[in-house]
Amino acid sequence: MPMDYKMRPSFWDYFWAAKLILQVAGIFPIGEPSSWWKSILSEVLVASPLMYGSYVLIQPLNYILFKSDNMDELLEAVIVVITVSGGQLRSILISIHRRKIIRLFTIAKKLWDESVTEYDELILTWAERARFFCTIYFWATQVSSTLFILTSVVKQLSLAPNSTISHYPFGFEESVTPSPQYEIKYALQIISGYLGMMFVAASDMAVTLLVLNLCGQLALIQSWLLDISKKELIEPRRRTDGSVEIELRKCIHRHQVVMK
Repeated sequence: MPMDYKMRPSFWDYFWAAKLILQVAGIFPIGEPSSWWKSILSEVLVASPLMYGSYVLIQPLNYILFKSDNMDELLEAVIVVITVSGGQLRSILISIHRRKIIRLFTIAKKLWDESVTEYDELILTWAERARFFCTIYFWATQVSSTLFILTSVVKQLSLAPNSTISHYPFGFEESVTPSPQYEIKYALQIISGYLGMMFVAASDMAVTLLVLNLCGQLALIQSWLLDISKKELIEPRRRTDGSVEIELRKCIHRHQVVMK
């Protein structure tokens, strides 16, 4: 049964998890554009994977190029390079196309708001699929981040009391760094790792959400065209009444908006 229009939530209330991840990753603005410090924070967040990734890559690249005598550590270094480079590539692409992504979400929100009660069931069918994937992205990121933090902490706590080795979330074992430098570096790596995971999830989720919303709008246009095809022609000229022209204009307009 179609949901009543008055009961249907707004676009971002329906996709709250997506909005949260997009804002944490800096892809979507935090608050109103008039707030200058929030705008700066969004810019820093969206560029953070690129900035921090460059710092993280120094040690594994140095190991691969000059100290690759241990195969296990070499493999670990290669995995770190591939993982961090993937986040950096996303950061570059998102930074280039960020305004376009925001515009696409603005259009998606507008189309959502313009949808009438009669077509709620069709729109919400695709919206449910989009929200399902957004929820998976959201919780998968939280679980992955938690495991990442716990693994790093357990690895450090499992060392012998007199050990001279320090473990970091990113990077290899190092000689013990005096406090508070070690704690600061450790905390920064934990925070950066979490933000990096959120950014990867946000960039992938943004594409999924936009594509599924696009599918919903195309399905809506298809249903309109199907309704038009069922209209009977007026004899003897075999012409339709004026309502068909209005419906076709509506389809063309919606298609133009969707294809922007």
